[in-house]
Amino acid sequence: MNLILFTDKFPYRGSSAERALIMPELELLSSRFDHVVIVPDSADGDVERQLPVGIDLLPLFGKGCQAGSLKSILSRHFRKYCELRTGAAERRFVSGAVRKSDIIKRWIDAGSVNLSDTLFYTFEFSDTTAALYLVSLDKPLRIVSRCADPVSVLNGQSRIRRDTMAALTGCFAENYDEEAPCRYSNIYKASLGSVKTDAEVMAPHHIRADRKVSFISYAGDKAAAERIALFMPLLKALAVARRDTQVRWLILAGSALAEGIGGVAADMPDNFTVEVRRVDVPDGGASVYRVGASDWFVDLGGSGWRYIPVYEALSYGVPVITCAGAGLDTVVDDDSALILSPEPTVEEFVRGIAPYLDSDFRMSGMRDAAAGRWRKEYDAAVARRGFVNKIVNL
Repeated sequence: MNLILFTDKFPYRGSSAERALIMPELELLSSRFDHVVIVPDSADGDVERQLPVGIDLLPLFGKGCQAGSLKSILSRHFRKYCELRTGAAERRFVSGAVRKSDIIKRWIDAGSVNLSDTLFYTFEFSDTTAALYLVSLDKPLRIVSRCADPVSVLNGQSRIRRDTMAALTGCFAENYDEEAPCRYSNIYKASLGSVKTDAEVMAPHHIRADRKVSFISYAGDKAAAERIALFMPLLKALAVARRDTQVRWLILAGSALAEGIGGVAADMPDNFTVEVRRVDVPDGGASVYRVGASDWFVDLGGSGWRYIPVYEALSYGVPVITCAGAGLDTVVDDDSALILSPEPTVEEFVRGIAPYLDSDFRMSGMRDAAAGRWRKEYDAAVARRGFVNKIVNL
C-alpha cells in the first residue's frame, strides 16, 4: 500500500520542530508502506537530508494555492460552501480547498496515483484536507488526518469543515476523550509525542535550600499570550508570600509575540523576575531544560500543537501547572501536575504549591511522575508507533 502525506512545509530546515513533528514518523511509515510521497505546501528546493528508502518529495502545489481565483470562485463547490455571511478567512479556506482539489484531481487523472492501493494523509486538518474531501466526491479516496483540536472543527465552524470531518476514514486527535459522546465515530486519540535525544537527562532544578523556584511557559499564539495575565497575579502573590525565595518566570514566545508581551512584568516585587525569550518552534525549550533550572511548566493553553511543549517539559521531569478544563485533563494527572480550578485564586495557588517548595521529597516524586508519564505515553517513538499501526489497519 502507498501513502501520500500532505503537510504545510518540508523540510523544517533550521528548526528542531522537524524532530518534534514529522520526522519521527517517516522511518515508521516507510517500514509499513511500500511507497511514501510527501506533498508539502512549500518545500526547500535543495533537500539535503537523505530521506529513508521508499520516501519521495513532491512539491505539488505552487504559490498562491490558497488565494482566490475566478475559476475557484465560480466553482460549484465554492458557491455551495460560501454564503454572504461567510467571513473572509473562511472564504480563503474554501477557495484554497477548491484550487488544491483541482490540482490533485488532475494529478490523479494523469495516472500518477493508484486509488485502490493508496491512503491520503494530511498532517494537520487544513484546506488540503478539505480539498481531498472535494476530490472524494468524484473519486474513491481513503483519507486520514491529524487534528490538533477536533472540537473547534465540530462546533461553530463552516459546513465544509464538518462535511470533511464526516468523510474521513479516520481523524486522529492530539487530545481527545474517546468515551465522550460525539456524532462522529471516526475520531481517535493519537498523540504526536515529543522527541528527546538525551533520554536520561533530567532538567536541573532548585532544591529547597536554594530559596529559588523557576517557572517556564510557552506562548505559541495570541490566545496563549493572553493567558499570561491569568497566571501573573498568582506568581506575583507567591513572591510576596515567600519574600526569602527568588521567583523566576521564563516565557518562551514566537518572534511575532515576544515583543508584544515583553512589558508584562510591571510593578513586581524585587524577588520576582520575568524574562521573555524568543523561540520559533514548539520544542524550542530543550536547550533551556538542559542548562537552566526549571521547576515547573506553566501551561498557557492556546491552539495548534500546544501539547508539544507540555510533552517536552514532562520528558525532562518538569511537572505542569494547569487549570481544570484547560484541555490537559487526559495528558497530566495529580501525580505529574498541580491542577488548579478553572479560575484559580491567589490563596489556592500559594497553598497548592507550598508543599513542593517545602519538601524536596515531594518535589522529587512529582518530577519522577512527570518523566514516567512521558516515557509511558508521550515518547514519540511509542506514540507514533501506535498511530502508524492504526492507520495501517484502517
